[in-house]
Amino acid sequence: MSSVVGTYRVGETGHVFRFAYGNSLTRPDYRELVPFNLGEANRQLQAAGVLNLTNRDEEFDLGNPNLREQTSENLDLAWEYYFGPRNANTISVSLFSKDLEDFLQEDVYTRDIEVLIDPEDPSLGTEMVRADTRFWSNASTRHIEGFEVSGYFSFADLLPDVRWLSGFKLVPNYSYIVGDQTDPIFDTGELEQGNFVVTDFEFIPSLRNQAKQIHNMQVIYEWQRLSVRASYNYISELQVTASTAAISDITFDVERENVDLSVQYRLTKDNDIRLFVEGDNLTDSPDDEKYVGNTPGLFTTSYATVGRRFVAGIRGSF
Repeated sequence: MSSVVGTYRVGETGHVFRFAYGNSLTRPDYRELVPFNLGEANRQLQAAGVLNLTNRDEEFDLGNPNLREQTSENLDLAWEYYFGPRNANTISVSLFSKDLEDFLQEDVYTRDIEVLIDPEDPSLGTEMVRADTRFWSNASTRHIEGFEVSGYFSFADLLPDVRWLSGFKLVPNYSYIVGDQTDPIFDTGELEQGNFVVTDFEFIPSLRNQAKQIHNMQVIYEWQRLSVRASYNYISELQVTASTAAISDITFDVERENVDLSVQYRLTKDNDIRLFVEGDNLTDSPDDEKYVGNTPGLFTTSYATVGRRFVAGIRGSF
């Protein structure tokens, strides 16, 4: 791994320019490299009379001993501006670009696996079912680029004469990320035998499992013993599966947004003992919602929600 970092400060103006270039590598985990085949192991053990090894819902993974290290080349440019009476307020803009080679990714395909008809009653024997199989591979390339805008604003510095506003602070952040990827296409017949044979490559003009837009806003109010923090977080829709000739086969994860709130009141000056009330996911947003096709909600494939959560109590340190 190597890197070059540079910083230039424009006198006492509060302007700072930063530059960074680096390259690195990421090695696959040991489990991903071991040449195991849980589907074949399950078949052999059942043939030997060990019939209670698996449940029907398990995934039968494949290890890939041919995995290579993932390498990356990164370039970052940033401008920062510090202002206010104590230079405590900031605005920053960052541009970034990343190129990944031999990207390590987890893939899934479906194959026939022999499993117990009823794990609670092995005497019923086994049957063949279609089951998911996970395996790890080196995608050809990933190119990622985007920008991030963030800030920190303290009203105590911006409006010192308005006393009741002095406890307010705003911390906004916005990120925009785009890119493309090239993925290998494997011979499914060879995969059935535990072999990783690439027949072609597919270019995808977008990034899987990466939201294009992410933004959040934190509002902080602190006055004497009272502390209030509210945060808003948003993640745009993201594509989960690769694009195909049939648009209905593409799976998306819907956009998500949530609001959290925390209120604390310190009871004494000498000890840090606080009453608190916290609320998470006040918008009651789903934790996970995926769909296929062009219209969210029309063909939902999975949906999970954790609901709103509230906690109240007393905490402190002595």
